Amino acid sequence: MATKNKSNKNKIEQGGFIQHPSNRLPDVVMQLPQLFHLDTWQWTQAVNNAKRWDFTRRRQLYDMYESCLLDSHLFGVMRQRRIAISQFPIEFVNKDGEADEKVMVQIRAPWFRQFLKSLLDPWAFGFAAYQFWMEDDGFINFQQIDSRHIQPYKKEVLRLPTDLSGVPLDQFENTLFLGDPSDIGALATAIPWVLWKRQSVGDWVQFSQIFGMPIREYLYSAGDEETRRQLMDDAVNQGANAVYIHPEGSDMKLIESGNKSGSSELYKSLRDTCNEEVSLLVLGNTLTSTSATHGTQALGTVHEEQQDMISLDDRGYVLDVLNYHMTDIFANLGINTEGGEFRYKEDKKIDPYAQINIVTQLHNMGLPMDDDYLYETFNIDKPKDYEAQKKAKEELKQAMQKSLQNPPKEDEEDDPKKGLTNMQKRALGFFDQAHKQVGDPNTDW
Repeated sequence: MATKNKSNKNKIEQGGFIQHPSNRLPDVVMQLPQLFHLDTWQWTQAVNNAKRWDFTRRRQLYDMYESCLLDSHLFGVMRQRRIAISQFPIEFVNKDGEADEKVMVQIRAPWFRQFLKSLLDPWAFGFAAYQFWMEDDGFINFQQIDSRHIQPYKKEVLRLPTDLSGVPLDQFENTLFLGDPSDIGALATAIPWVLWKRQSVGDWVQFSQIFGMPIREYLYSAGDEETRRQLMDDAVNQGANAVYIHPEGSDMKLIESGNKSGSSELYKSLRDTCNEEVSLLVLGNTLTSTSATHGTQALGTVHEEQQDMISLDDRGYVLDVLNYHMTDIFANLGINTEGGEFRYKEDKKIDPYAQINIVTQLHNMGLPMDDDYLYETFNIDKPKDYEAQKKAKEELKQAMQKSLQNPPKEDEEDDPKKGLTNMQKRALGFFDQAHKQVGDPNTDW
């Protein structure tokens, strides 16, 4: 939902308690989120608070979202999906089907690509709120309002995330609200997997520290306090691995894990399982984000097709936002999109090895081919003397065809064997050879 131009043209200010150059307190006072020491009990509490219709509280849940996005795997698959949205070029055509250069200038600007990537947030967080304005250089710019400071049901901007009410979003010009107010976002499903992985990897690190390094042992005479202090100083300065300092006559028994490699594989397996579940949530598959040691090429192809379907659905959502939700905002900012349409440029993914087989088969069937298509399809530079080479090959082709149509003929008029059968020709040849040898002094004839 987009808002039209209002009399209040103030830009929504986001910042700390320190006043901005506009000499007014920020409309949104940012606070430090809680990023660490989280557990699944806090997750269940945060989900319940966010699901309340009256007095909804989403700060704790969104703090957990921000914390979980510090996970390298979750951040990576989210980035992968955002790139899948923004990497395909978009164009705007007017009602005549021609590209509108005034709109295309905005599409090529950096803000547009950044905005496209942010359109995944309504899926991840449940909703997203934006404000747009025109810069002095003629390019559009935007900001995304922190979701902790938005009351989604009332669509109000909260100065503090703990406020019960705030300023209606439509009191600010050129604002846009996307998403469902009752949706808490898909990241709520990823939180437990990230938390379990953190705990597992933490235990794995502790296991490696205990059983992965040797233990140093120091002995000293009982009652020799000076030697004991010296040994303790040496132990501290020599490294971080485990150390045991005890007087002579005492003993220490270290009971190690019976299966160190098995314990290590258990931690690794749990980590991989958590990563696979996160990949399945964000990308719809696992083989396009992790390196599997099993599976077939056909299975990998199926997973890639599933991810392509999700990317196609995301691109459809992007076009819905641009063609329906953003029309009033573009008009307010002086960009006329009436009667036109945003659309993705046609981009064909071609496997050159498969395509060359198709081209060869079609050529053998006699289907005419455009040389420019072949140069473009296989990304080959067209030679500068293309016309000369083409002409030379055509002349050679015609010469070969002419030679096949008119083969050289033997002089049949002087052939004395003309009209004889093969048997007669062989007999005549035998006697002719014998005749030539008559009178030879070396012959017996």
